[in-house]
Amino acid sequence: MKNKIIILLIAILTFALCAFCVTACNKNVNKTIGVDVVNAYIEDGELFLVLSTGEYVNCGQVAGSDGGNGSDGVDGVSITGIRYNDDGDLVITLSNGDERIVAIAPKGCDHVYGDWVVETEADCVTQGYKYHVCKDCGFIEHEITPALGHDYDHNHSEVLVTPATCTDMGWEVVTCKTCGETQVSKIEPTDHHYLLAEVGGYVALVCSDCGMHQPSEGLEFKMTYGSSGIEYTLTGLGTCTDEHLVVPDVIDTVYGRLPVTGIAKDVFNGSDIKSLYLSKNITKIEGSSSGMFAYCNGLSVINIHQKNPVYRSDGNCIVDIFNRTVIAGCLSSAIPSDGSVTTIGTFAFYGMTELTKLVIPEKVVTLETGAFGRCTGLTELNLGGENSMLATIGTEAFFMCTGLQKVTITNVPSIGQSAFDSCYNLKELILDKGCQRVRSYAFAACTSLETVRISSSVTRIDSFAFGACGQLYDLYYQGSTSGWIEIADASWNTSPNFYPSFTKTPISNSDIHYGQF
Repeated sequence: MKNKIIILLIAILTFALCAFCVTACNKNVNKTIGVDVVNAYIEDGELFLVLSTGEYVNCGQVAGSDGGNGSDGVDGVSITGIRYNDDGDLVITLSNGDERIVAIAPKGCDHVYGDWVVETEADCVTQGYKYHVCKDCGFIEHEITPALGHDYDHNHSEVLVTPATCTDMGWEVVTCKTCGETQVSKIEPTDHHYLLAEVGGYVALVCSDCGMHQPSEGLEFKMTYGSSGIEYTLTGLGTCTDEHLVVPDVIDTVYGRLPVTGIAKDVFNGSDIKSLYLSKNITKIEGSSSGMFAYCNGLSVINIHQKNPVYRSDGNCIVDIFNRTVIAGCLSSAIPSDGSVTTIGTFAFYGMTELTKLVIPEKVVTLETGAFGRCTGLTELNLGGENSMLATIGTEAFFMCTGLQKVTITNVPSIGQSAFDSCYNLKELILDKGCQRVRSYAFAACTSLETVRISSSVTRIDSFAFGACGQLYDLYYQGSTSGWIEIADASWNTSPNFYPSFTKTPISNSDIHYGQF
């Protein structure tokens, strides 16, 4: 297309040059010889005209294939008119409105023109050009019409590549009504159509097309930069008082409608929300030292849009799909038992003080750090079992679960450091067959612990594992005296220095009952 334009420009200039030459040859004494355009060339995408005086005029960036844009798609110019002004100056008008006076024309003719000669008809991408010639002096008057531009028929697109939805842009193939050229064109997202629907025991406004819930208002966000450009992260509840909280999929900003992709840590801690809905755009949930829903004792329903690529809601838990991890739960959570979850994540249920019942499915392998810390409503735990795959109870997994009174652990190889530290009301502990290692401080400061039963499968009890357990007078070890000496660290029942308010655990090796499990 650029080549056509260049040829057209040079043709125009040639006609103008001919006119000057004809006039110069006229013997009328009232006529003067003007300055001619003797050449035209393009350098670095810009059009230059060379005058007979040796000077040149830069007309700017050459127009692109649509008659209006340059080689980079912007700022291109084309010639839209060639005329003589009242002073006889040759004036070239550009598509950006600029005018260039490039020559002084011959004077003295009133010009009587012949019929217009159409060289090029304007079409969707090409400028039109016509001229007529003065019968007396041979002067040529030119007329350039702009390219028409494509007229795409969006009402009758033949092929729909991807339909637009409430949340996603669509794409269609459209055809120009004039020339038949086709192109792929985007379709803006449609509006949500909210209708009342019952969700998890309460009524909400839900889009009948995409399932998105009507977003809550008054929330606080911060701008971030992600892989797709500007994004937003939920940072606080702001002025929002909704009990049934809905994090929006997009928000209106000075940059347009942009996605909400993240949730900052501690946003919901201690809030009064009863339900939470996350859109499909939420792909980053920041970790926290106190759990995503710590002390949210009214929260019982968690929903996530079914098309979310990173998280899903299952049994009122938030599940990291790729890592097969429950990253957060609530009072009514039922951890999936189908094998899609193998880990209860860090601080997943931390601070759920009203949680009274806990079932760990057989296919769960790991309870991570603080997974059930400060779940003070728990009174009894049975962890592991004959068919259980649970291999690790992580650091502080049940730290300060002060309601616990009895814990039975079966077939769990590793009980992590401080796993049950400061469970003040724990009275009875059974480490049954299959248990192997009890790490430092695992049951430290369990000040009400009276009875402990330890299987002979246990191969190591680390320092301070039962430190500061001031009521521990009854310990049963299924193995022998020599076996106990081998597995128990010398400080297994000694109070560490940072528990100054507790006395040393009174039990000694002579108080241990061997082989009486």
